[in-house]
Amino acid sequence: MKKFITIMLVAMVPFFTMAQKRSKKDKKPSSEQVKKSKSNYEFMVIKGVEFKTDQAKINSKSAVNPDEVEEMQMKNLLKPHAKIMISFDTGDLKNSDMLNLMKKARSMRTMAAAVKEASELGWTFKSANVLDKDIATIHYYYMIKPL
Repeated sequence: MKKFITIMLVAMVPFFTMAQKRSKKDKKPSSEQVKKSKSNYEFMVIKGVEFKTDQAKINSKSAVNPDEVEEMQMKNLLKPHAKIMISFDTGDLKNSDMLNLMKKARSMRTMAAAVKEASELGWTFKSANVLDKDIATIHYYYMIKPL
């Protein structure tokens, strides 16, 4: 009987050691560890789509006087008549500040106003991209906020 017990103990030792090693490898991080991990920042993209509205006026006046057309084009470069739509994208982050910011976006007339509102909530401007399409100009402003 003693021999049987020692053989069983010797045979069971590898199974016990493997079970301990596997449990350490397969251990999943807790929800607190996931929240604290990788990023120290929140990220936001401000997207502004600017539609040009008075291109037809310039084209219709082009037959009248070339000097007036040049003058109108210069004025449009300095103060363009365009409609802009702004949206704030923060991914899954939806708190009361972000909801208020999204409501204010409807009344914003410039991208500078959007950046100003975001900076008042602690967001910092990181970089920007501007795409010029035929019917619109699309502005992408990238913002970060430390946690």
